[in-house]
Amino acid sequence: MKKMDFSSFLMSLETSFMIFVVLILLFTWLSRKPGNMVVYYPNRILKGMDPMESGLGSRNPFTWIWRRYLV
Repeated sequence: MKKMDFSSFLMSLETSFMIFVVLILLFTWLSRKPGNMVVYYPNRILKGMDPMESGLGSRNPFTWIWRRYLV
């Protein structure tokens, strides 16, 4: 079994990171669309409650990071 050289490792790491960033951006974009509230807040909608009331936290992962580490 051959050892992976360092440049191949870095290329693999970079590719994985780019895929991760694209998926996070896609999640952020989709979670902000009003039509997707039934996906993110189904229990509140079924109970007849407003999905955005009572100070619910954001579904945006960037907001989670911001609140956790920078505030």
